[in-house]
Amino acid sequence: MIRQRTTIFNPTKTHDDIVQNIDKSSFSIKPSTDKFLIENKFTIPVSVSDPFGKYKRIESLRIQTTDDSFKEDTIFNYRFSSGVNIYVVPKTVESNEDREEFYQEVEQLVSELLPIEVKKDNWIKVLNSLHFHDYLPRELNVDILRLGGSEELFKSKNYDLFYEAGTGVILKQLGLAWPEINIGLNETIHKEIGLFLTDEISSPEDIVLSGVRVIISVEQDEENIFKTFFHVKPRHRYSQQEINSHIVDNGLHPILRTTFHGVGLPQDIDVKECNLYYYLSLNKSLIFDIYQSVPQGAELVLNYGSKDLELPEYKIDEWGNEILFEFSNASAPHHIDFTLHSRYQLPNNESEVTEVLNSLPRLFYGCNVKDDYLLDKSPFDTKLKYGGNYEPYFTNDTVFYHLNHDDQSKVLVHVPNGTSSFDRVNTISTIAVLFGTFIVLVQILRAVLKTKAKAVDVNKKTQ
Repeated sequence: MIRQRTTIFNPTKTHDDIVQNIDKSSFSIKPSTDKFLIENKFTIPVSVSDPFGKYKRIESLRIQTTDDSFKEDTIFNYRFSSGVNIYVVPKTVESNEDREEFYQEVEQLVSELLPIEVKKDNWIKVLNSLHFHDYLPRELNVDILRLGGSEELFKSKNYDLFYEAGTGVILKQLGLAWPEINIGLNETIHKEIGLFLTDEISSPEDIVLSGVRVIISVEQDEENIFKTFFHVKPRHRYSQQEINSHIVDNGLHPILRTTFHGVGLPQDIDVKECNLYYYLSLNKSLIFDIYQSVPQGAELVLNYGSKDLELPEYKIDEWGNEILFEFSNASAPHHIDFTLHSRYQLPNNESEVTEVLNSLPRLFYGCNVKDDYLLDKSPFDTKLKYGGNYEPYFTNDTVFYHLNHDDQSKVLVHVPNGTSSFDRVNTISTIAVLFGTFIVLVQILRAVLKTKAKAVDVNKKTQ
């Protein structure tokens, strides 16, 4: 049976007057504010359905997408690079034919799930998988998942899909629980619904949730309503201070500047030591030069993607680069300047510049903590074998303190480009070559005629 876990987070201090009805076949609430969050988690085991079973060469696939619309969320984690992030792992590849078949399957599967096309050469190799990123968030086509007509499934640009061959599919999606939530019995889905608020004894390192769990399922014969109180040690935590990232125009060498406003080191009681990190998914139109672009005070931890600094944008197949910096001074500087270089663009008669939009950098403190064995016991933990942007590069005892960008932050680069088409350039070049050839031939002809004239004159004198 498909399993559905629906978690509703109440940001207020009371559940009074919110619950409208709870019984063995229905759950109904009417939130008091539009700040209530809802996360659906659907688990589809292969014993029930294997929607990706026809893809024999794919071992694992993960798609994480966010539009950064839930900055105040402290329970669920969708803090990865804004846009679409895809990770894929092949099964054992023994020949070129196997490799080509794998890439064909991946291209087909991705096109079924998302309105994008990802070719073989668009991927980059990262730590333990292939990775693709696009700054534009897109909704997931869930029809392929065959979720039994779940009434709670909604359209979202904030989701996390994970598939593992032989195990099944897990889909999580985040949205607003507004203006009301009504959940009913579905004979093909086992539903567990939780309505929780943060208890007053909570702290950033120990979130205490209290509320009610309700099970609605044909498998549930006994009592289905349970008062619930539990602790969560979150892997992802959040600073109340905001940062700003924007582009400082500098010709072909734009500067991505991030400024800080009174950001301090994490002070939670379980923290042992921290470092500041800067993670960025960089569009292929922008070049990262390891010799000139490392920000002051930073050390390059990783740089996956194209290393060619000379090729124009239209000669690069990979989507871009994945970059991570570590700052030796753990406390936040006044600002970070990341100098970029622009690749040459295709000529465009409509404009003298090409606009390149890039996802915002992710800045966070990575901190080692005590009692780290509790981190992966959280029902909301997101750390898996693959995916998660920066997560795989840190040990299991690391927590992340995220610094949120303000609403004015944006990475928009204006890259200069030519205004002539290739046909026009080729035509002008051909005419120039022909004209030059003509001039050379004329000069040669003149020289030949002049030589002949001198020869005739000499002959006349000798006679």
